Amino acid sequence: MQKNCNLSETAFWILYCIQEREKEAFTQREICDYWFYTPQTVNSALKNMTEEGLLILRTEEDNRKNKRIYLTEKGKETVERIVVPLMDAERRALAAIGEQEAEIFLKTMKKHTEFFREDRGIPRDRRNLRG
Repeated sequence: MQKNCNLSETAFWILYCIQEREKEAFTQREICDYWFYTPQTVNSALKNMTEEGLLILRTEEDNRKNKRIYLTEKGKETVERIVVPLMDAERRALAAIGEQEAEIFLKTMKKHTEFFREDRGIPRDRRNLRG
């Protein structure tokens, strides 16, 4: 889907996680942990997305090294046009399998993610980024 919208895969998933969290801005490190991307991959995507006018990065007052990632108006429009329809399709697909099967699926995926994170050695304080 992202190839049809002139976004790299990384850019698409960055926009996806920003939309999923909605009100709270991510840092580059959090996006790396969220999708298991390398810092170089995320940095490159963020640079391109900033140049394209999709994002702005703001330095945190209490930690000048961390920058929070925010959508611009163009970024919000891109999310509404590309990411939101995919998220809606995911919700409809989950609803279509029924409540009981959806619950089993989500529990299994949560377990899978936890085992994957443990295998990758991601510290516990970085595990609950989707919550």
